This record gives sequence, structure tokens and C-alpha cells, in this order.
Amino acid sequence: MLALFRCDASISIGSGHFHRCLTLAKQLQQYQVETLFVIRESTPATYQSLLAQNHQAFLTIATTEQDSEQTDLCLTRDAFFNWARANKVAAHCDWLVVDHYELSSSWHKGAYVLAKQVMVIDDLADRPLNCDLLLNQNVNATPRQYQPYVREDCACLLGTSYALLRPEFQQLREQVLPRRKQPLPQKPQLLISMGGADEYRFTEQLIRALIENKLSADFNMRIVISSAYPSIAELKQILDNISNAELIIDCKGMGQLMADSDIAIGAAGTTSWERCCLGLPTLLFTMADNQVAIAERLSEKSLANYLGDLRTLSTSELSSLLSSALSNVDQLQQLGLDSADYIDGKGVSRVVNKMLALSPESFCFKAIEMADADLLFEWQSAPETRKYARSQVAPKYDDHLRWLSKQLADTHQYLFLMMSSQEAVGYLRLAPIETPQSGFEISIYTAPGHYGKGYAINALTLVEMGFPDLSLLAYISEHNVASQKLFRRAGYQPIDNVPGWYKREKETDE
Repeated sequence: MLALFRCDASISIGSGHFHRCLTLAKQLQQYQVETLFVIRESTPATYQSLLAQNHQAFLTIATTEQDSEQTDLCLTRDAFFNWARANKVAAHCDWLVVDHYELSSSWHKGAYVLAKQVMVIDDLADRPLNCDLLLNQNVNATPRQYQPYVREDCACLLGTSYALLRPEFQQLREQVLPRRKQPLPQKPQLLISMGGADEYRFTEQLIRALIENKLSADFNMRIVISSAYPSIAELKQILDNISNAELIIDCKGMGQLMADSDIAIGAAGTTSWERCCLGLPTLLFTMADNQVAIAERLSEKSLANYLGDLRTLSTSELSSLLSSALSNVDQLQQLGLDSADYIDGKGVSRVVNKMLALSPESFCFKAIEMADADLLFEWQSAPETRKYARSQVAPKYDDHLRWLSKQLADTHQYLFLMMSSQEAVGYLRLAPIETPQSGFEISIYTAPGHYGKGYAINALTLVEMGFPDLSLLAYISEHNVASQKLFRRAGYQPIDNVPGWYKREKETDE
């Protein structure tokens, strides 16, 4: 079983998408599921190294000046097919997990040329999604939000019961919760972590506010940033004057650090659920629009103290808010205990169990292997298949094997089985040609016993979604009226003065 992940991380989008996908991938590996990541080449080296350290194979795709869903899909598709050919494995995965705000329904539809099933991890509920499984792990997620955006057969995992936390948090939880009920030490341990991306240097603003109201002397502070932080030298200079402050860059033990802390100042990102699981009282800030609803909901449920949006607060306003919030220690402790009751740390296990339990019912492609030779020979030999073929003579078995081996060795073409509910129902091939025009010839037939079920039009639609960058041509016998109607329905038009040939122009980004 193979799961393909498509996510990114950067100073502008943060690291939350990346880290929760990594958590899910590591859990899947415990069930002997092979995992593979596709990330943009602009993803900082820190995250690429983290994938390698966690035994995650990954591919990089170009970051273009005019990125679009179509461009991203085609780059992802080709990177995966090239990887499969290089590793001599089938170019098909059981699950494609996509965690990316820039990718929506058209990308997801095209992804079915790669995968049996598609899973989307989302936080926004602001665009159409086409997937078999949807995960929104946020406290404010509801079925009503997604009703306009997902298919009726989409399974939805909504809420913090499905929060993707690393297994270590469940273990640390058992150790730390008894201590949370004890009085705080005279000089509490304060953790400041604004997530993997802090493009606008809000960490510095928080430190300056703590210095301004002299609160910095009342705590032992640990400040966590990533190596992508835009002004590490300036932050170090500020902290040089604070003897009770420790700067940690690219923390490798965040769970233990949270467990050892008494109070946290943090952003309303994915680490919110980690802090809740460990009962860590949190003063919460937002740094992006998509964090506001989460922060407000956490505050409404008394799971964190939301103090405002750092983009709109001055240092003096921030200083006043922190002074007031940190003066009420009893209230902070109760926040931590309430939050621990809300998240048990078992979310990733629940998600994996759902993924393993779901049987693919949707129509998809599976890359052909030599192991499929006998099935294809059976189909190729059927009178129904030969009726409108260019050669009406069935191939001999040895010739068929040589032909298939040659086609599979050709890295410029694509051979698929059409699959429905895990059953092979037809064949489709895309092969480059120069005559009558430059493009890819599409060859397709439905398997005997599966005619009239709509599989051929489903396949042509999937090719259109998964290969929008190719000019596709088809040769159709003048006697094959049903195929002529099929291809016309799929948008193919006859080529002038070239009998039997039909063409579908490739799409262009608008």
C-alpha cells in the first residue's frame, strides 16, 4: 500500500501543513504503508532534512512564477510517474493526501489518475473539494460548513477528536497532567513559540512587550523559532540582555518542551492542539486570517485565552494585555486543565483507522504492470475488442508479451487499467505521435462484460482532468458509430481532411 502526500512549507504559509502530514505518514508506516511526499523545490532545506531524518521519501517539483492548479497537478503527476518508472513500481497509489489551501476541486479530480482515493486536509471550508475523505481537525469544524463543497459520498472527519498529534503527546500527557494540578512554581517556565513561520517577527514584538512591563524577570523563558526566522541576529541581541531567556532554533523535542513548561504564549495554528493535549495554559494570538475563527472558538470554550491579532496590536497594547493575563495564575491553570479534557491525543490513530477501513468505490486508473499481461491478452483476444481494432486479428500470446514489455519500457507513454470498485473494467493508453499531428494518441476499450456502464466516458473525463497539458488525438473506425459519439461527447472534434482522426486541444491556464 502506498500513500502519496502533497504539501508545502515556507515562511509565508508556515509549517503546520507539513508537520501534520508528516505525523500522519509516520503513523501509516506503522501499518506497513509506504509513504512518499511531493513538495516544492523552494521548501526550506530544514523541512527536506526533516523528511529524510524521519525516513520519508520525497520528490521536489518546480516553483514557477505563475503557479496554478493545472501546473501543480501536471508537475506532481510527472514527478510521481518518473519516480515509479525509476523504481520499477506501479505508478499508482492507494491514497493521495493533499494539505494545501491553493489546491481545490479541479486539482483533486485530476489526482485520480494517480490514486484510488483522495484525502483532503483542510481548515477553511471556503472552496469546492473533490475527495473520498475530508479531515478538518479544528474546534470550529461542522458538517454544515462543508455541505456546499464536498460530494455526497465523502466521509468527513471533523473536530479535535481527529487532531493529528504525534504519538509522543499521548505518552507525555500521562506524565504531565498530574503536575498540572499542582501550584505553579515561584518562577514559572514560560514557552514562547509562534509556529514554524513568523514572517513579520512577532516573536520580537512579544519579547519587547514583556521587557516593557518588566514581566520578563518573573519567568524562565524559552523562545522557539525556526532557522527560517527573518532576523535571528537581532532577536539574539535582544535576548542577550535577559539572563533567564533561552533561544531554541529548530527544536527537535517540542513535545517535551511543552510538557516541561508551565505557561505558553503561542499562535492559533496546529500547535494549539498539542498544547491542549498536554494541558498547557496558553495565551493565544493570531497572525493570519485563517487562525481567527479557531482562536475565538478556543476562547469561547475556555480552552485558551485569546488576546488578539498581533497584526493590529502595538507593543504598548500588547504589554498591557500580557500584564493583565499573566497576573491571574489560577485562571490560567484552569484553562490548561479544561483544554486537556478536550483533546486526548488519539486523533491520528482514528484517522488512520478510517483510511484503512474505507474501500475505494470510485472510478480511477491503475498503472499497468507485466503482472496484468494475461488479463490484457484475454481482453485483446475477445471478438468484441477486435471488431473495430485497426487489426482484427487477435495477437499471439508471445507477441503480446513482447509488445507489452516494450510499451512499459517506453517512458514517454502511459498505460492504465480502468478501475471501478477495485475491479479492472477496461484499458487506456496515451502514446506520443507525430502523424497526423503532434500530440498523444489515446487508445481505449472497455472490458467484455462491462459495456454500457459509462466507464469509457468516465475514463475520458479523468484523462481530461489529469492530463490537461496534452493535445490528445484518437483514431476511430468509420464503422464505430458508438465511439464517434463517445469522443464527441468528451469534446473531441474531427480533424479536417484527415479521415478517422479526432482531436481534443490541450487546456491553457487563464
